Amino acid sequence: MTDDAAALRAQVESLEQRCRELETVRDGVVEHATWIENEILAQNARVEEHLRRLARYLSPQLYQIVTGRDAGAAPSHRRRRLTLFSSSLVGFDAVTESVEPETLAEALNRYLDAMAQIAIEHGGTIDRFAGDAISIFFGDPIATDDHAHALRAARMAIAMRDAMPEIHRAWRRAGVSSPLLFRAGIHTGYCTVGDFGSGERMTYTAVGAQADVAARLARLAVPGTVVVSEATRALVEAEIDAAYLGAASLRGSRRPMKTYELRGVRDAERADPYLAIHAGEVSLTNIAFSTASTDDATRRAMSAALRTALRLLEDGAARAEEP
Repeated sequence: MTDDAAALRAQVESLEQRCRELETVRDGVVEHATWIENEILAQNARVEEHLRRLARYLSPQLYQIVTGRDAGAAPSHRRRRLTLFSSSLVGFDAVTESVEPETLAEALNRYLDAMAQIAIEHGGTIDRFAGDAISIFFGDPIATDDHAHALRAARMAIAMRDAMPEIHRAWRRAGVSSPLLFRAGIHTGYCTVGDFGSGERMTYTAVGAQADVAARLARLAVPGTVVVSEATRALVEAEIDAAYLGAASLRGSRRPMKTYELRGVRDAERADPYLAIHAGEVSLTNIAFSTASTDDATRRAMSAALRTALRLLEDGAARAEEP
């Protein structure tokens, strides 16, 4: 019995030792798992910070595409009719020679930030900033119809023009006393839009003969005005106040182009009560009707909103399937 008790005691001690070893292993696994979890959280935080920085360099529409696209995917291009906007500041070159670089940088960033916010509010895709020059287009990657693109571009241009007095006051407070006058051009035409560049660096932009017309119109504009082409004016003639300026011969154009000064947008305060499009986000609201009593005008307006939303939804699905 003594031998049996000793053997039993030895087994118990062996089991206790094994339990201690398993507890040590468990503690190690828990510690390692906690380290992995913390490392994942830290990595996610770093990724989020990189994404926040990336968002500052891209328009909201392009940011959604880039962050959802395979980095190794082949570049994609498509032929689209776009409404293109270009603007610059008259007198900017002279100011760069007379103002301290830090003051100039602050003033320029204040201006570009205000213009970018206006562009985003109107659903424009910011193509690029080049010094004081701004390029924006409507019609890709979110497309509705040519009329809507041209009207949003016109509204945006007027909002930018009207924002300049407040920007001038901010510039004067910052030490920039020389006048910097806004001028812009708008044109509608077919372009190739998509990814361009090398395997190391890509840019999302519009190219083609029509892509440069807006910038050439901006150079024709009297400081403080917006010039639109006949192609754009024809799309929104009923909604804008425009004065005929004459036919201009633009570099790259085979014949003179009719140009107009955009003075205002008559329905700038009117909004679609059933469809809202902001920075690439589409929402339907207030669509409730009676099959028996809803009047024809309301029915047509609701139908148009639904058709536009469906077209946008299908267009987005088609782009998601692109290689």
